Amino acid sequence: MRSYHAYFLPTLASLASAWAPPSYAGYTLQWSDSFSGSAGSSPNSNTWNIITGNPGVNGELETYTSSNANVQLSGGSTLQLVPWADGSVSGGWTSGRVESKYVFTPSAGKITFAEADIRFGTNPTSNKQGIWPAFWILGNSIRSGTAWPRCGELDILETIDGQLTGYGTAHCDVTPGGICNESNGLGGSITIPDQSWHTWRITWDRTPSSWQSETITWYMDGRQFHQISGSQIGDSTIWATLCHDPLYFILNVAVGGNWFKSWPDLIYGKLTQQRYWWGLTWTVDRFRPGIPGYCTDGFNPSKDSKKVSRRHVMRGKNVGKRIHRPSRRMNGADTSSPSHHLNQDRHCPDEETRPLSTIGRNLGDAILAQSLPAAVGVTPCSLKIINEFFTSTTKRLYPVNLGFSLDEVKLMWVRLLFTDNATYHCNVGLMQACNEIFSGDGNGSVKALHHLSRTLTRVQTRLASDDALSDSSIALVVSLISQEQISDQLDAAEIHAKGLEKMVQLRGGLGSLEGNVPLVLGICK
Repeated sequence: MRSYHAYFLPTLASLASAWAPPSYAGYTLQWSDSFSGSAGSSPNSNTWNIITGNPGVNGELETYTSSNANVQLSGGSTLQLVPWADGSVSGGWTSGRVESKYVFTPSAGKITFAEADIRFGTNPTSNKQGIWPAFWILGNSIRSGTAWPRCGELDILETIDGQLTGYGTAHCDVTPGGICNESNGLGGSITIPDQSWHTWRITWDRTPSSWQSETITWYMDGRQFHQISGSQIGDSTIWATLCHDPLYFILNVAVGGNWFKSWPDLIYGKLTQQRYWWGLTWTVDRFRPGIPGYCTDGFNPSKDSKKVSRRHVMRGKNVGKRIHRPSRRMNGADTSSPSHHLNQDRHCPDEETRPLSTIGRNLGDAILAQSLPAAVGVTPCSLKIINEFFTSTTKRLYPVNLGFSLDEVKLMWVRLLFTDNATYHCNVGLMQACNEIFSGDGNGSVKALHHLSRTLTRVQTRLASDDALSDSSIALVVSLISQEQISDQLDAAEIHAKGLEKMVQLRGGLGSLEGNVPLVLGICK
C-alpha cells in the first residue's frame, strides 16, 4: 500500500469552475488547497503563513509583504505572488512568500510525493533579469530553533533570470562544507523546453528495508533529473532531516541575489535601466484540474494571460548533473529561524532611536563642537557599538605615532558616519566588525550581520537612484567591501569589488576622481 502525502497544489487550483484535486491509482490524497475566495483576498490564514519582511540573505532585494498587491487570490481558484518595484522599501522591491501550516512526514515503508504544475509565461528573458521564483521545502525543526542547514532543505524547483533551466537541490548537515557541500548543496538541473506547463514532483521512497537504500527523486513531467540516496548522505541522522522528519512547503518570488552570475552588472552596470530590466516579473497564477500549478509573468498581468493554459511534453537534458548554487534559505551566515517579520532588528529589541547628541562623552571636545545632522537616528544598541569603537578600538587601530590625534580620527569617522542611512549602517557594521577583532567575540555576530544586511538593501536603493555614480555612492561601496573583508565575507566582497570597478569605469576611470584623494586611496587599497 502506497501513501500519497500532500498532493501539494502550491500556487493554486483549477479553472474558474469547481475544482477538485486529481487522483492517482494506489495513492491517497493527504492535503491540498483549492484557493477558493473572492478576487483580491488573501489565502486561507488557517492554511498558510504569509511571511513579511526582508530576509536579509543572499543579497536579495525584496521585502515580503502581506499586501494583496503581492499575495492575492484571483477569484478563480488561484493564488498569485507578484513582485512590484516600490521605492518606499529598502531594496526597492516588494514580493510574496507563503509557507504552509500543514506539516507532513514521509511515511515509513511507503512512497510519498508532492507536485505542482507551473508555467513561467511569455515575457522576454530581458524582462526577467533578477527574478528568482522557488517551490521548496524546509524541515519543520527550523521553526523551533534548529539552525540551517541542519534542519534540512529540499528545493523542488528554482529558476533565475527567465532561463529555461530548472534546478532541484538538497541542503543538509553544516555550513560551510559538510555532507551536502554547503552552501552549494547537492543539486541537479534540467532544461525546460518552453514557457508552457510543466509538472514538478519530488518523491520520497521509504519502501527499502534499510535507510541507506531509500531515495529522494526530482522529476519534471515524469522525467527524472536528480536523485539522492541514504547511502550517498551516509549519516542516518542527517538523512532523517530530509526523509524521515516533519517538513513544510514554501512558495516565494525573490528579487536579486548572489546566485545571479550577472549580479554585479545588474546592480552596477545598468543603473539607469534597473527598473526596466526587472519590470516584468514572475507571477504564480492558477491550476488546471489535475495539473497543480500555473505561473505566468506580468508586471500587471491581463485577465487573458491568467486564463491561458496549455499542456506540453518535456524533453530535458542534464539529467543527474550536479549544480552548485546558493541555498534558497540563506547565504550561509544567517542561521536564525524564520519569522513572520524577517526584517526586525535582531540585535536589539529596543528600536527607539536617539538623537545624535546622545553619542556623548566618548567623542571628545573636538567632535562635540561640530554641528551634526539630525537626519540619522541612533538605536541604543548602535550607540554601544559606536562608543566601544571610539573608546577602545580606535586606540588600537590608530596608534599615536601616526601623527594625528584620536580626536581627529573620531571627527573623520563622525563626519562620514552620519552622511545618510546607508553610510550610517555601513560604517556601524564596519565599527562592529573592528570591535569584534579585538574583543574576541568573532567576526560574524548578529550585531554585525544586522548592519551588513541593512547596508546591502540601502546600497541597492542608492544604486537605483540618480546619485548612483556620485563620490558618496562610490565611497559607500568601498566601505561595504572593507566591512565584508573584515567580516570574512570574501565572496560578497569580490562581487562588490567587481561592481566597484564597473562604477569607476562608468565615471570615466580613476582620473575623474583625482579631486577626492581619500576616495582614490580607498579604491586602490
